[in-house]
Amino acid sequence: MVTALGLDCDSTWRAVKAGRCGMQQPRAIESPTPQLCEVGQAPDVSADWHPNDEREVRYLKKALVEALDDAGLNRDAWPYASPRCGMILGTTLAGMRSGGRFLRTNDPAHLQHFLAGHTLAAVLDGLPLTGLSTTTCAACASGLSSIGLALTLLRERSLDLVIAGGYDTLSEYALGGFGSLRLLAEGAISPFSITRSGMKLGEGYGLLVLERLRDSQERGATVCGIIAGFGESSDAHHLTQPEPAGDGAARAIRAALASADFRRERIELIAAHGTATPNSDAAEFHALQAVLRDDLPRIPLIAFKSHLGHTLGGAGAVELILTLRAMRDGCIPPVANAQRAKIEFPELNISVAAEERAVDTTLNLSLGFGGANCAVILHRIDSSMSKQLGREESFSHDDTAVCITGIGALGPGFTGITELVEALRMRKDHPLQSGTVDESPLDCLIDARRTRRMSSYVKYLLAAATLAIRDADIEDLPSFIGSAAAIVGTAHGSSQYSADYYRAIVERGLDAANPMLFAEGVPNAGAAHLSLMLGLKGPSQTIIGTRTAGLDALILAAARIRSGEWQRAFVGAAEEFSPIVNRAYAEIGSRQKPGSTSGSGSEHGISNAAGGAAVLILESMRSASQRSARIYATISGVAAARATCRSAAGMVRAARTILASIDIAQQSVLLGATGSRLDRIERLSCGAGTSRSRQSQSAPTFRSVRFPEMFSVTPLLAAAAGMLMESVHGASERTAPFITLASDWCGDVRAVSFAPAVKGSCEFTTRSILCPAESRGWQP
Repeated sequence: MVTALGLDCDSTWRAVKAGRCGMQQPRAIESPTPQLCEVGQAPDVSADWHPNDEREVRYLKKALVEALDDAGLNRDAWPYASPRCGMILGTTLAGMRSGGRFLRTNDPAHLQHFLAGHTLAAVLDGLPLTGLSTTTCAACASGLSSIGLALTLLRERSLDLVIAGGYDTLSEYALGGFGSLRLLAEGAISPFSITRSGMKLGEGYGLLVLERLRDSQERGATVCGIIAGFGESSDAHHLTQPEPAGDGAARAIRAALASADFRRERIELIAAHGTATPNSDAAEFHALQAVLRDDLPRIPLIAFKSHLGHTLGGAGAVELILTLRAMRDGCIPPVANAQRAKIEFPELNISVAAEERAVDTTLNLSLGFGGANCAVILHRIDSSMSKQLGREESFSHDDTAVCITGIGALGPGFTGITELVEALRMRKDHPLQSGTVDESPLDCLIDARRTRRMSSYVKYLLAAATLAIRDADIEDLPSFIGSAAAIVGTAHGSSQYSADYYRAIVERGLDAANPMLFAEGVPNAGAAHLSLMLGLKGPSQTIIGTRTAGLDALILAAARIRSGEWQRAFVGAAEEFSPIVNRAYAEIGSRQKPGSTSGSGSEHGISNAAGGAAVLILESMRSASQRSARIYATISGVAAARATCRSAAGMVRAARTILASIDIAQQSVLLGATGSRLDRIERLSCGAGTSRSRQSQSAPTFRSVRFPEMFSVTPLLAAAAGMLMESVHGASERTAPFITLASDWCGDVRAVSFAPAVKGSCEFTTRSILCPAESRGWQP
């Protein structure tokens, strides 16, 4: 890891044990800052360390080298097949600093570094990790959320090794936003004290190498600790304020204990979220008290943000690593600036001085904007756990088959699947309309008074969710919602709000930051508002920064339903029409420039773009059967790959590999054609344009469904079109098994296989990432 206290784990840990605080005058903030402003800025890296990369990429690469060395992983003798390895990163604001450079220079080339997908691809460059890799945003809970997703992929045996963690770099965007919300302290950071007045921003980059225990033992790795339990929840209370009684955080802690099958008496150390903001600390205390009860005064509590500042998306991962160090050394570090006489909550056993004490089991908490709560139970490995945690797990029961029971969609010219079907039927040879969505039909779907201040991205998502609920014909909605989760995908989020907010800072300084635009512009605002609108208290988060984010959300939700962690979930994607986004793609050559005459079918650039949203309701077969739901299709397989070479040939090779990993017999591939060069890559992946003598006899047929470019929404709309094929083409063409394939300019390729809902045909494959590229599939 990298923090304000050091460029590696041991430097930070030594400073934390000594009670040091890393706050200092900022040097990396782009705008002038107040004289008393302090932040937790990371030490400078060597000038020759990847000098051409973005700040966040340079520090993530620094952390990655340390993580791989610590895990005993050698790139030249990698222990797993590369398609069985992936990365899940969490972040709050991704590459936001590049947005400021764009606004100052008016050069859209800077925006190539803006998206989380670009950051992830840059970090992975040269590594033998070609399996599912993606970025999640749950605001300040993002770091722990990434670890939870990694756990699912390991337990469900989709991957064998996952590098997970989080990051956020210092930026004027974040400093202005938290300042505008009156959350920044002028004095010392003092979590849980009567004198606390707020937080200070820090930057942090933390990565963990995660494997199943048996696998790590077989390769002779040193096990730092076991993630014994994980839990998450949503407050469904407020976009920026925690639920005062801490009910959501308490549910996450209980879920983590249940996941670990531990009683509360086993907890020996608490690593609190501890921001030192009045409301958050109070809510966290109430949550801990509600779950741990009489044990709470016994358990030492540490708050690492008192040393490092609030590292946002990096916090959960950085603090988990420091907790592992505390377990390793048998040392409970102090809370910086803590004085026992000034603790507001006497039931808390705040660590005010370093103490030597053996620690076997710990609780880590992260709480984020939008009410996202995550809890992790860490445990020291011992001989009694080795056999238990190394056991083989199987998730092949039909009652956990993943069913789609509701579809909601909207875009220019259609609201709901009836209008979508009509638009597809009438425009088989032409793409749907581009541009903005007519928002007047949305008034009957969402509360116009509540959504008046929301971005179009959020409004589209909420309206599509309402349409999906109506389509699913859910009779007892409160009961259904009570155990539902939400996972949303977006490439660009609330891009216009973010630009408007950021432009004010660039032009007038930090004091011009608008708190409403800041809160609404965080990428997970859509999932947060979905939770608020529905009263959804299950887990919610957002996959960000790529065109495949919607399919990633679908793949991850399916994995959690297959593993039994979830019973039902809202899976969606939303994008707003943005002139800035469109100009950026035009300038970097991924979109046709204005005035192009090459037509909508061009393979050189996107001819049109649009805003829109799609939401699918996923249920386990058990859940769907219990309420006698109509089932559109089941998800019969998933596939994910990353092209090691981001050329067209490399992406075709990756796509052919994952298509070969799914049983393609009697399946067609459904492509959401948008007029970009990705269309040609996807068609070539299906064997189009290849001479008959070089085509594989098992090459699938494919069909293109013409859409304007809706980025993360397009693949989900293509999947919806496949499930509605009979409605589009008439009874002569029954819905048959099909695969939705989608790709992204960063080299990601995804495929999801759908099958008609026929009892007994619910076999599921995650061969996505099972087979090395050289051992299966078509060779180019």
